[in-house]
Amino acid sequence: MRIVTYNFLRAGSLKRCGHWSRVIRSLKPDLLLAQECRPPETSPGERFRHGQRDGFAWQSAGTRDWGSGLFARSASLVPIAIPDYDGWVVGGQIRNTSWLERPFMRGERDILDRLTNEFELVSCWQAANPDRPLAQTLRWTGNPSAPYHCDGIFVPRSWLPLLISCRVVRGSRWKQLSDHNPVVAEFRELATNFIA
Repeated sequence: MRIVTYNFLRAGSLKRCGHWSRVIRSLKPDLLLAQECRPPETSPGERFRHGQRDGFAWQSAGTRDWGSGLFARSASLVPIAIPDYDGWVVGGQIRNTSWLERPFMRGERDILDRLTNEFELVSCWQAANPDRPLAQTLRWTGNPSAPYHCDGIFVPRSWLPLLISCRVVRGSRWKQLSDHNPVVAEFRELATNFIA
């Protein structure tokens, strides 16, 4: 899940516009917490419009034409009232979303446990990116934003001191070639005996 917060600076102007589009296109938030903003449809020069499946809540700050807003991608959003802070703070409860981390199925957990316990292998992504959510490696054609991480590189635990980084490669060229993203693990030394 990716959460982004951004202050639009008095809701922008005709010369300083496109906040919603820029943030959502560039930062791809699942949840956007916006301050000093207008709804997209009343923002000067703004082309972004949230979809019917997206959650959106907005409230003006007092008598101002700007306030605070919440955008939740592919989710329903039930507003939560924040007494005495109307428009300065907007709250909401997210429901019916596909991008919150889905639980492991029993078979998936069994495979991961076997890799770790029986074969003494570790995931390069998790070792190089501790305490971070799994990066998306598969873009389902029906729901390309679902955070599936089903491609990985597993190596012997003894290789961990040699691991420099592990990343998921993204980009339009890769998107054209496959619905999977490449995973790259870099080590300090060349290792042998690879299995794909």
